[in-house]
Amino acid sequence: MTEYIGLDVSMKETAVSIRRGGERIWRGKCASDPNIMPSLSASAPAAKRVVFETGPLSVWFYHALCAEGLPYVDTLVGARTRLIRITVELSNQIRGIMKTFGLLVPAGKGTTFEKNVWSHLTDQNELAPVVLPMLEPWRSIRIRAAELGRQLVADARQSQACRTLMSIPGIGVITATFFRQRH
Repeated sequence: MTEYIGLDVSMKETAVSIRRGGERIWRGKCASDPNIMPSLSASAPAAKRVVFETGPLSVWFYHALCAEGLPYVDTLVGARTRLIRITVELSNQIRGIMKTFGLLVPAGKGTTFEKNVWSHLTDQNELAPVVLPMLEPWRSIRIRAAELGRQLVADARQSQACRTLMSIPGIGVITATFFRQRH
């Protein structure tokens, strides 16, 4: 029967859950060290996938998983991730430019960020032509990232494999869909 290993990785400790046929067969914790991959593979020899969240240790774990022949890459999740990073870069650039002119954009995401930018641009005839060309693609890219996110959620709701993976602590829709699409 197919097994899945779920890793909820933090800087010091990783929670591990091994599932077989949708049922948890083992759960525990270990040090956050990718050198544990061979022992995890040995403890779940029928493991089809190792699922883990993205974070500061992702690249490190990814390479350890590659050495074991377990990871897969999904372009839909990757595209969404890249779009989100671009929106963050643009919003940070907008904040930085406005801060240079003494305009502090308060914390806020999405439409709150956009409203805050617009409110600070009132009577800023010289600054608006610099900021608005960045705000427009920020909004557009955000919309596209949200569309990809909704597509991933819809796919996950239709998939028993995703629902099983999401029963592992720390595994959400995006991570589960990432691995289900490679199944």
